[in-house]
Amino acid sequence: MIPRRVAGALILVVGLTVALVLPAVAGRRITGTASRPPVPDPPVVGDCLTAPLAWAASPLILPVVLATAPVAACSATPGSSFGEVVLVTRPAAPAALGAFEWDDCAAPLQTYLGWPSSRWRPAPSAVLALLGPDAEQVEVGQAWVACAITTGALGYAGSVRDGFGPAADRYGDCDPTRPFDPAPRPCDEPHEQEAIGRAVVGFDDLAGLDASCADLVRRRTGLPDPTAGGRLAVLVAPVDPNTVPPDVSAGGQTMTCGVRVVGPGKLTASLVGIGDRPLPLS
Repeated sequence: MIPRRVAGALILVVGLTVALVLPAVAGRRITGTASRPPVPDPPVVGDCLTAPLAWAASPLILPVVLATAPVAACSATPGSSFGEVVLVTRPAAPAALGAFEWDDCAAPLQTYLGWPSSRWRPAPSAVLALLGPDAEQVEVGQAWVACAITTGALGYAGSVRDGFGPAADRYGDCDPTRPFDPAPRPCDEPHEQEAIGRAVVGFDDLAGLDASCADLVRRRTGLPDPTAGGRLAVLVAPVDPNTVPPDVSAGGQTMTCGVRVVGPGKLTASLVGIGDRPLPLS
């Protein structure tokens, strides 16, 4: 028979063992109230998309379909931007968003790019998207629409406003062969020509078109001589090469302003913002 004093000690040891082991096995109970992660604020102009768009994902119901995407300051997303916010509309009366149209993005995009021409519009290899609040943001009362340019699933470093570099390559419109292809392609692969701008013109608009194109190339590239000493040709060409001159009866024709390599070699980067750097010729 176990002495009473020993039995008491054994009971105490077992009790302490259970008290120590049981929480580790069953899990400790944590008291308190679960807190919800903070809901992201609306974007601001200059924010970068940190992931590709989720198309038609915003529950905000408007005549236009809205995508969603997480955003952050471009400086916080080195090497992983998928687009940039160029306009945010947050009216005091959310019902006013019902009047928002795609065309409302055009002028803000040109302002964001520092676009230097009223005659030509940008010709970037990018998709213009409309963003809206996601489900959590709508739940807390957010109502806004943002315009963003995006390269889809292709990430890039920096900002398109930086000029020469990876972002300019992603947003450039370059063609590996001639003539100009209306389907935009990025500029980080070898190419013979780059579209800088496009314009819809009629027959009466042709005067001065070549000069305005040369000026656009000069200002967008930063090259003092847009021909780079004869190694480039500045040209204006119809997007549809089968209609020359522009068909006024059809309401005008889209023309491309761009540059083309003269002689052998191909460009390996966009010329936007190149300034006094050497031409990226292979």
